[in-house]
Amino acid sequence: MENSPLADRIRPDKLEDFVGQTHLLSENCELKSYFRNNKFPSMIFWGPPGSGKTTLAKIIKKNNPKIPFYSESAVLVGVNKIREIGEYGKKGLFPKVFLFLDEIHRFSKSQQDVLLPYAESGVITLIGCTTENPSFYVTSPLLSRTRLFIFNPLSESEILKILKRARHISGQEGVSENVLLQISQFSEGDARIAINIFESLMDDNTTEDEIEKKLERILLFDKRGDFFYDTISAFHKSVRSSDPQGALYYLARMILSGVDPLYVLRRMIRIASEDIGMSDPNALVVAVQARQAFDYVGMPEAELAIVEAAIYLSTAPKSNSVYTAWAKVISAVKKSGNLPVPIHLRNAPTKLAKSMGHGKEYKYDHDYPNAFSGQETLPPSLSSKVFYSPSERGFEKEIKKRIAFWQKKRGGINENL
Repeated sequence: MENSPLADRIRPDKLEDFVGQTHLLSENCELKSYFRNNKFPSMIFWGPPGSGKTTLAKIIKKNNPKIPFYSESAVLVGVNKIREIGEYGKKGLFPKVFLFLDEIHRFSKSQQDVLLPYAESGVITLIGCTTENPSFYVTSPLLSRTRLFIFNPLSESEILKILKRARHISGQEGVSENVLLQISQFSEGDARIAINIFESLMDDNTTEDEIEKKLERILLFDKRGDFFYDTISAFHKSVRSSDPQGALYYLARMILSGVDPLYVLRRMIRIASEDIGMSDPNALVVAVQARQAFDYVGMPEAELAIVEAAIYLSTAPKSNSVYTAWAKVISAVKKSGNLPVPIHLRNAPTKLAKSMGHGKEYKYDHDYPNAFSGQETLPPSLSSKVFYSPSERGFEKEIKKRIAFWQKKRGGINENL
């Protein structure tokens, strides 16, 4: 335990030591009654990072030492493992098994469908954790079979209480309450950030003055205020300007100041589509791979993968044609409404559909030279619209040639390309 992260060492084993979420855990609250009776339905904990979701799940585990408790991440676990857990529960060796599934919003619909019958039958008692709105990410059948509990960010006083516990357990009793108070104010209700900052300040030979100076450097990058948004903006614009030097400088500022790497990675995935797009389709691949590398190895091991992605995006040819194409087509759909799909493109799975002419005169492009039939696909009133106009840069130069070739086959070149 001495070598484990401080966040793990200070996790409480008992509910009475848990800090925060009083709106869920007061005496007359539903969730508190489950703990009181030690009987739990399948549940989803939804709330911001560092609000106690994982800690509360681990307290449930501590209270049920004789019941199998599986801890999995939706990023890494597959459906085979879910089936394995479910089938083990079906054997009836235990009244149920617990499955703690972190980042449940990362499960696809098909993965959730595999989980559903086990949760529905009670073989698996699911404890799903998410920072995203379950209404958008959890299927309705699974959501209807779980109890949803919404976690709030912790207050400064609650963060301070956790930091005092960290100070005691880590043996750093000499750290002043003023330092703890500054950390609690900076962490914005995220206990994980608070504990990580506290741990980064600690050193057996560090004096109080040195701690104050280290903390001042960390707090200089105020992730809550304009300075944070100015820095992420400068990073984005450096990449867009094809300046890897500026991109690396602002990236380093963010990483050293404790910004969540996921925030930076999400921004880079956006940049790959918004500012590079089809001029270099590999940019999106590189950005997503950096995100996956972070999932696999975490920080600091994933630092260089993030740096590599930033350099790649900075030096890639730039085009905002994907961004502008999407804006144009969204505008057109809003203006024109749901126009009928041309009849030759409609699905014809039944005799009735065929009798109504669905699919009639559809041309199967692979039957034509160059796998190109030249048939119209847009509704007639939009047939002259051009949404995507490739640039002359990078791979889009080749795409522009292809589109021009197909347009010529259709009977003319569209100047809007």
